Amino acid sequence: MIVARPTCIECGKPLNVCLCRFVLQLEHTVPITIIQHPAEAKHPKNSVALLWRSLTHCRVVAGERPDDLLGEIGARYPERSLALLYPETPDQPAPPSAPQRTTDIHLLVLDGTWRKTRRMLYENPTTAALPRLQLRSPQCGRYRIRKASDPHQLSTLEACALAIAQLEPQFDAARLLKAFDDWQAHLLEQRG
Repeated sequence: MIVARPTCIECGKPLNVCLCRFVLQLEHTVPITIIQHPAEAKHPKNSVALLWRSLTHCRVVAGERPDDLLGEIGARYPERSLALLYPETPDQPAPPSAPQRTTDIHLLVLDGTWRKTRRMLYENPTTAALPRLQLRSPQCGRYRIRKASDPHQLSTLEACALAIAQLEPQFDAARLLKAFDDWQAHLLEQRG
């Protein structure tokens, strides 16, 4: 007989790895839409689970075809221009830079493994051509529970926290990053 582990009714995770105590309520003005690869949504270590619950203007849409969703996403904030939060890709022409005023931008973020998000980008030319928001001072990643091939590759949570802080200097990115560190420490502790 298989007995299901008790799960949290809020986050849907097993109680021993519930992330609810790490969730914050952080105000910001830049709307963020995260297009999450369907395989990533089920991954127990995905940082978006903590991110979208902690931000007041963030939503997650599952899919692999951002181009098909751009019209609907843009219609939510017609006065704002979509800007893609994604590093430059050397094998594609450099897209234009995004405006740096918070009243002008609606951030679009691709979430998944680096391999999956690159594929999403290459298979969606309209998304790839969007203006990009480049992080001015990229940091080394803090994502200890998943591997990255480059120390400057950031989780979606880290990239969004730094992007919001870049656009809204009053945003408390340090508080969100601390919650992220604490959540990871809890997962590592549970893993033993």
